[in-house]
Amino acid sequence: MDPGERAAVLRRAESLLNEAADLMDEALRMSGLESRSGDDSETIRRIASSDSYGGSLRNLARDLEYGSAEQPCWTQPLTSPKNQKFRPEGSNNNIALRRFPGEDGR
Repeated sequence: MDPGERAAVLRRAESLLNEAADLMDEALRMSGLESRSGDDSETIRRIASSDSYGGSLRNLARDLEYGSAEQPCWTQPLTSPKNQKFRPEGSNNNIALRRFPGEDGR
């Protein structure tokens, strides 16, 4: 499954959780027992759709969509080994560590 498909599944789960929270609120209002559930439906909505909660399904889907899109080269650090294609020609990628006299590495 590619990142776009995974993001779509997360978006569908977000929609279903929001629908479930709406059904909970409706059922509790009909029963007259709203106070017994506390903020459970709001907790479900936060898990599904909160912009401020990094672990929300909405934010996870955004991360997958962002990660699968081609990013401009200026957003990539030049020192990252993942971005070797952006390194200048002739740069020395094999720099040995210098040891000082008496230093045997133990």
